Amino acid sequence: MKKIIVLTVSVLFCTLVFGNGTDDPSVGNSSVVVLNANGSNLFKVFYKANRFGKVKVSILDQDQQVVFSETLRKINGFMRPYNFDGLQEGVYTILIEDMFGTRSEKVNYTVIRNKTFVRLVKLNGEGNKYALTGRAFKEDEIRVRIYDAAHEMVFEKGYKVAGEFGELYNLKNLSGSFTIEVSDRNSVLKTIQYK
Repeated sequence: MKKIIVLTVSVLFCTLVFGNGTDDPSVGNSSVVVLNANGSNLFKVFYKANRFGKVKVSILDQDQQVVFSETLRKINGFMRPYNFDGLQEGVYTILIEDMFGTRSEKVNYTVIRNKTFVRLVKLNGEGNKYALTGRAFKEDEIRVRIYDAAHEMVFEKGYKVAGEFGELYNLKNLSGSFTIEVSDRNSVLKTIQYK
């Protein structure tokens, strides 16, 4: 009796499957999203497919010349960052080719040139001498403040800078810990505490 019930249930299940049909193995899809934080040289490509396969990623410049290409095999999803540092500004096309077709995303790459970078280092073998060096990508004004161990300001000076710059500080009169703070018109660029 059990065999007849199991056989009847099996026949009923097969009838339901064939009656409703089966998924066509040739039907499938994939999706692509490209993200970029404003001012970043990294473009993140997100890819997801409902089947494993080969995916080719190409980056083309404004003249449709390939500047980068790679092929990923046996995958159904990824998130990959692509660094545009060193490339010229302009509109680029990111092509994604897989078994479902080709998708393209246009991205606009611009280099942010309005930041000022500074570096502050203690000179070895020179007592309490410190060198401030940096580069301003456009005319800027930096301000250097030095605070003693009690966090009282003992020095402040502003500089107009453009391009590369440097300044030497002899802090032989400071004892104990102190803090050097360098800022531009927009924000604090660097704060270093020496103990």
